[in-house]
Formats: sequence, structure tokens, C-alpha cells
Amino acid sequence: MTQAMQFLALPWTWAIQYDAADDCWIATVAELPDFFAAGSTPGDAAGNGREALLSHLSGYIASGTPIPTPHPQARQQVTTGRGIESEVTDVLEVAA
Repeated sequence: MTQAMQFLALPWTWAIQYDAADDCWIATVAELPDFFAAGSTPGDAAGNGREALLSHLSGYIASGTPIPTPHPQARQQVTTGRGIESEVTDVLEVAA
């Protein structure tokens, strides 16, 4: 397992929200304010987010940038209020 994969497996605090202006779903990670990924569905945003996060973490490692530590109480969670939590949680957990 690569170092980036080890960091990817940490319990990051995910949020998936709909962006009406761009008509897409946006995945963010609270601990990494410069990170986001998008998709046409919540599940796509989550899947794209996991792939993009791996690349993002690899960039941190390659540049020697310290990787923030996830909050101890963090969970892979979804904040949407649109009833898609199980779809996105399944995507995040399957890829973990």
C-alpha cells in the first residue's frame, strides 16, 4: 500500500452538496480546504472525490507538504439534506 493510500484510508470529514449554479454535486473534505471534486450525481461526486483525493494527497507527499490530520471525531459523512446519504456513504466505504 502506498503512503497516499494509507492517508486516503483515514476518516476524512466528507461533505457532498448540490451546486445549483453549476448543476452538479460537489465533494469536499473539511480538513483540506483547497480540495474539491464534482460529479453529476452524489455518488459520482463521492467516487470522483476519492480518486481526486488520492491524487491530491500524492501531491502533498511529493512536495513535502504536511498532510493535515483528520479530526478525531470525524466520520465519512455526507451533509446534503436530500436523502442521498446511503448512496454516497456506500461509495466512500466501498473504496476505503
